Amino acid sequence: MEEDHEDGLVELASRGRIFHFGFDRRKTDEDVALGHAPQHSLERTDTRLNDDAGDEVRLEIGVGAHDRETFQLVHGRDATVESLARVAGIVRDHRTEGSVPHPLNRLAPERMLRHRIVLSPELVGAQQLQPVEPPIIRMNVKDEMPCVALGSLPGGVPVVVVCTASIDVDVVAFGADARLRTSPDAELLIATHANNVTPSLHKLAQSLRNPARFVEVSPVRR
Repeated sequence: MEEDHEDGLVELASRGRIFHFGFDRRKTDEDVALGHAPQHSLERTDTRLNDDAGDEVRLEIGVGAHDRETFQLVHGRDATVESLARVAGIVRDHRTEGSVPHPLNRLAPERMLRHRIVLSPELVGAQQLQPVEPPIIRMNVKDEMPCVALGSLPGGVPVVVVCTASIDVDVVAFGADARLRTSPDAELLIATHANNVTPSLHKLAQSLRNPARFVEVSPVRR
């Protein structure tokens, strides 16, 4: 949820739908950007509207299940939109370029990278991009797993961009699965931080029937 549209959360709550990170929890990849600076989304604060208790709809805030429980113990069972905005502000401050090192800006670096290229698709030579579901569900908020964006290159050529922030030997196979799932005829780009592309990964990317291409993006400055 954009910080300028906080009232939308109240509207969603009134409808009684099940949401995770501001998106329908039935979807497997959720990434909702905060603000307009190159930073990562509210996803890591694991904000959800929970209606598991029947007609009751409860807002929960926290980084994973344990943090959500701790938040309730400290702040009470009923979280507020103001609490959500305050937590979002804390996350945003730590995940903005130039912020001091902190656990919040070391978490999910691949999703911070995706958020940056969605805001500035020219970083990977694209015209426009948007987050899409991955081929594999990430089971833990602390797990580093590539994430996916879908869009187009200049001229309207469809493109799938897979983001990873480390030397990942499985990223080419992950990218091939992501392309097959989202847009089989699209170009495949693998965005990663500088110096993460080894000769073996490059060779593997070229071995695909429709070869993939690595694009190196400079990491966020700290």
